[in-house]
Order: sequence, then C-alpha cells, then structure tokens
Amino acid sequence: MNGFGGQEVLLMMIAVLLFIGAKRIPELMIRHEEKKKSMNNTGYR
Repeated sequence: MNGFGGQEVLLMMIAVLLFIGAKRIPELMIRHEEKKKSMNNTGYR
C-alpha cells in the first residue's frame, strides 16, 4: 500500500466536508442574522 491511497481518501473526505459545509453555511448565516435581529428587537444590551 503506497501513500497515494491514503492521500486519495483524505481528499475525498475534504471534498465531502466542503460539500456538506456549502449546504450548511448559508443555513448558519441566516440563523445568525435572525439571532441578531431578534436581539435588536428585544433591546439586547
């Protein structure tokens, strides 16, 4: 077993994480914006 096999698996894992992240990040950003708005509405100090 050469090092390339392990590297390929690592690249696949990174690709999957990026794919999941691309789906999750907009969701998290929207939630963060909503949280900020709700804080402003309640007079958060």
